[in-house]
Amino acid sequence: MCSLILLGWSCAIACANAMTAPQERTAAPQERASNPAVSASALLQDSARIATLRRQAMAEIRRERLPEGRRLLEEACRLAEARGDEQQRFSLLQHIATTHEAEGALSRALELLLSCLSFQERKGNVREQAMLHLNIGNLYYRIGSIEQALFQHRRAAILSDRAATPYIRGRIHFALGCDFQGLGDKDSAKICLATAERIAREAGDTEGFAQARTRLGFIHIDQGRLNDALSDFTSVLSQPGIEEYYFVHAQALRGSGQVRVASGDYRAAVDAFENAAEVCGSRGLRELLLDILSDLAAAHEAMGQYHAAYAVARRRAVARDSLSVVQNRAQMNELLARYEAGQREQQILLLEKDNRLKASELQREQLRARERAAAIELLAQQNANQQLRLDLTSAELREQAITSREKEQHLLLEQKENILQKSVLVQQRFERNAFAAGL
Repeated sequence: MCSLILLGWSCAIACANAMTAPQERTAAPQERASNPAVSASALLQDSARIATLRRQAMAEIRRERLPEGRRLLEEACRLAEARGDEQQRFSLLQHIATTHEAEGALSRALELLLSCLSFQERKGNVREQAMLHLNIGNLYYRIGSIEQALFQHRRAAILSDRAATPYIRGRIHFALGCDFQGLGDKDSAKICLATAERIAREAGDTEGFAQARTRLGFIHIDQGRLNDALSDFTSVLSQPGIEEYYFVHAQALRGSGQVRVASGDYRAAVDAFENAAEVCGSRGLRELLLDILSDLAAAHEAMGQYHAAYAVARRRAVARDSLSVVQNRAQMNELLARYEAGQREQQILLLEKDNRLKASELQREQLRARERAAAIELLAQQNANQQLRLDLTSAELREQAITSREKEQHLLLEQKENILQKSVLVQQRFERNAFAAGL
């Protein structure tokens, strides 16, 4: 399991660094397109500030000052989020996840990498997805969920055939070999490790070659194939520059010692274990050091050197106490990370609740506004209808007045005609009377 710790760290750094330069080049144009009011100079200053914070954080991480490195990364992440640069922000989150992983806060690291994977899936970035599946699988392996690790590593293998570099493909096959070995399927493990060894050898990847060959050596020890195991470890230890890869170097020395123990060559085994312990002590590989010191004590005991075995046991007790302090600190860091994550989640929930309340109030206000507008429109319609009725009534009254005047004029005409007719009749009677009288 320990071999995946450094594998996860190196692949996570490679995954995050792979996206850095393009992001810094494209962030400003994207921001200007989305927010024309922001000046170009301000965007360039933000981009430069993020790049500076990233470099400072990486320097702190190389000095093993992880909390300070994470603080700088989080500051850069907030700045990227403020300017709406998601690509930059998720790249920084991957670096932050590696610091949590190195401190043992595996659940927090897993949470961050899963969010990064979701982002890369939305963007359709196949290469980044492959590397994230690899790192997520490594975290599941460390947690002890080997079947989940195998699922993630298989997903990484499928994606790596389309976009990943030989370096990443080799690491994925190595991780698959570790998964199968952890599940007891040594034949499948050997196939995957042999593939990882071939890819690394063709790519000139010394570390990848050493990791795969060392893991094969331990499988050969389990199978009782000591000559093959010794050949594996010797091949690793003879690689030029293997000392630079101290973890796999110590593992190969330990494996060589175990082969010597199984062969009865205890003196050579003690030398190999001592060399491995020296590498672990100088590089801070505390967990591996405990295992190697156990092997060393057993070798001394097998030789009858009980005083030496006791001295090694005391060294191991001191190393175990030191590791306990580190592990307790890591547990505290993980608890703190969980607490901070819970606080952030509570804040998010409160903000979401507040946003829902504001949205509900806005909806109610909009409803009231629509009701007022409808009431005003109804009132205006009623007024219009009333005005129309008034206009109709006025028209009817005018029409009645006209009709009355016409009737009056008609009566007057009839009266005039009657008077005229009566006048004619009177004149006619007068004339007839006059004629009758001989006038």
